[in-house]
Amino acid sequence: MTMRGPVRYKFDMMYELGGLAVVNVRDMGTVKTAFKLLAFPDTRVFQCSNNQSKLPEWLLEVPEDLDVCIAQRHFEEAFNLLERAQDYFNKSSDNNKDPVLTDIRRYLGIIQDVLCNHLIVARRKVDARAKALTEVLMKELEVSPDKSLQGGLRAARRAVRLLNQLGRATQACELFLKLCSSILKAQLKRVKREGATVLYVRQLGGIFFSNLTDMAREFLRAFPSSPSCSSVFVVWSGAELNHFTSHLIKQVFMPQVSISTLAECVTCVRSQCDQLCELGLDLRYQLDGLLRTPLTRALRDSREKLVDAVKLRAAEDKWHPLNLQNKAGLGKFLQEMSDIGIASIHTHVTGHYSARRLSLNFPVVVLFISACWVGLTGNTVAFSKLYLSLLEDCVRLATPELVYTIDEVLGDVFHAQLRHVEISARTDSLRGEAKFIMKNAVFLLDTLLTLAEHGYEEKLGHPCSRLAQLHDEYSWLKKDNANKPVTKYSTTEYI
Repeated sequence: MTMRGPVRYKFDMMYELGGLAVVNVRDMGTVKTAFKLLAFPDTRVFQCSNNQSKLPEWLLEVPEDLDVCIAQRHFEEAFNLLERAQDYFNKSSDNNKDPVLTDIRRYLGIIQDVLCNHLIVARRKVDARAKALTEVLMKELEVSPDKSLQGGLRAARRAVRLLNQLGRATQACELFLKLCSSILKAQLKRVKREGATVLYVRQLGGIFFSNLTDMAREFLRAFPSSPSCSSVFVVWSGAELNHFTSHLIKQVFMPQVSISTLAECVTCVRSQCDQLCELGLDLRYQLDGLLRTPLTRALRDSREKLVDAVKLRAAEDKWHPLNLQNKAGLGKFLQEMSDIGIASIHTHVTGHYSARRLSLNFPVVVLFISACWVGLTGNTVAFSKLYLSLLEDCVRLATPELVYTIDEVLGDVFHAQLRHVEISARTDSLRGEAKFIMKNAVFLLDTLLTLAEHGYEEKLGHPCSRLAQLHDEYSWLKKDNANKPVTKYSTTEYI
């Protein structure tokens, strides 16, 4: 185009844009910052005033480069090149002044339409490949009978990571937890019911909670910042704990299993469960809730058995002092009573005796007497051992929800023994043994019951109202010629 005057132009030549090529010209002599327009059969050379006014070489070649990329199906490179050119246009301050730049932009618009169509087709194909890849990865995490679990969760790390990167975290989490369930089930099946119940429970709980701990660590590694997946893991952990507890109840909570064995088993499982708290997963409350019903039933069954045992032993009680036969028997007896917490039992030993320690490690003074008699019945001594063992088991099992049942059990068993003493004190044929009966009552109330109350409060942090009630109700047994007080009513409402 030729310019005449400051604002008037005359049409000179027209070229088809598709047949026009812009070529850079190297600086030679006085010709610098020039470029060449090739429009067969003509060739024209133009010179810019400076380097800044000359378009970058790569920008002049953008149309040809885009054609090449599209033809070679390098859509990603074409898209990146297009973005680069558009960024340059947006940043250039001479966009609207340079006619060459305007023509190039017009051409880029046509190319962009073609490129978008190709990108849509390519995206559909890529999406199809992404779907196929996702299905393959999900297949890697699926559990099947013919698939080995020896690789464990580490073998699933790559599949989980790629699914997360593909935006399939929900599916990855679901399949990951199904794999964890299969591993847990396989591990627990290997534990055989052999030997003592406590050893079986310790091994069973150790495998379950150690695997659950490892799975929690692996889960946090696979899904480090996903609150929704974390919630799913907590729910899954609760469900697995439910399955484990159901199996534990079927295997352990049986009529022939003693309350002492149950207490040791439950204590072991609770301590193993508490290890999960280090990872922020607290399942202790749910565990106690699942064990509440079977423990309540076991405690009440134990109460019935112990009350029956107290009644049976009471029927055979002749109210005679306990004879330990010899000094060896006395020393063993004093040691046993000291071990269960009744260190003052030596005050009930009768006969001429001298006091001496057996060894420096023996905290209780052993009494060497000529007659090895204890001023208590064998029934009272046996009940003391039984009751303190029951108390220890109950406080080990105690939870806020089980306190009422535990108070009921402890109160009913002790009440059965005091009831036996009360009946004996009222029996005419035993009036000659009244002082001896009272001595046993004093031991039960002042020594055994007081020791039980202190032990209960020390472990649970609050007193047992039922035991305190027994103390008040049967305090009259400690008095000579005492009769049970009769309740007086001010009205006839209760008569």
